[in-house]
Amino acid sequence: MSGMASGGAVRGAAAAIVALFVATPARADPFRWPQPNGPGSQVVLTYSYSNLFLMDFDGLPVDSLRAATEQALTLWSLYVPLTFIERSDSGPTASDTWYDAGSSPDIRIGAHDGFGDSELAHAYLPVLTDSSGLAGDIHFNEDPAILWALGAGITGIDFLEVVTHEIGHTLGLPHADSPDAIMYPFHEHRFHGLGTGYLLPGDIRAIQSLYGAGSGSVVPTPEPPTLVLVGTAGLAWAVARRRSPRRWQVAGATRSTG
Repeated sequence: MSGMASGGAVRGAAAAIVALFVATPARADPFRWPQPNGPGSQVVLTYSYSNLFLMDFDGLPVDSLRAATEQALTLWSLYVPLTFIERSDSGPTASDTWYDAGSSPDIRIGAHDGFGDSELAHAYLPVLTDSSGLAGDIHFNEDPAILWALGAGITGIDFLEVVTHEIGHTLGLPHADSPDAIMYPFHEHRFHGLGTGYLLPGDIRAIQSLYGAGSGSVVPTPEPPTLVLVGTAGLAWAVARRRSPRRWQVAGATRSTG
């Protein structure tokens, strides 16, 4: 995805689960995932985190990265009949090297280096998914010069805003010409952390032109509880864990140098 920061430092669920086991992996027509029953019918897509949590997002905790990703997926599923189900990851470490689609999740979210000088992140359109595992994947730039944040205003690059834009690409959307769209190719510091995301009318019209109107859901994988030993009594409590302007850029995010 491509875009530019305007300023500041850079940087039901049960039914869906059943559908995961009985449905064959989704495969894409050019620039969209298929809907065998036509526009408005449900599409089930799987997603996973490849090596995303191994990247240091300026101290953002894994729980926050998960929550932001789930919120971004939810934003799209509010307007089109897409259900996103988290799966355990399978496939190679994130890179731009072609790999066979096999049985990997439809959307794999990871990070790697080797980006262009101004790129924040990029995503692959859902094309040729019968052969290429890269289709639908999202990659973030590991460059430590990028200042990632959630809710830091113009002092950092908001992870929620970037992942929302990139998911638009994984669903088949190109960049928008109008600035009145999240798919506009510039990071505009519109979001300010968890709970502040939204789509604009241009985004909604574009995604509904591909899949029809409707709604879906997001089904994350429950995280296992963490056992914490408290005091000398040895009680185990189960704790539910529950810089400069930047351009977006394959469909991806880039940062400008001026």
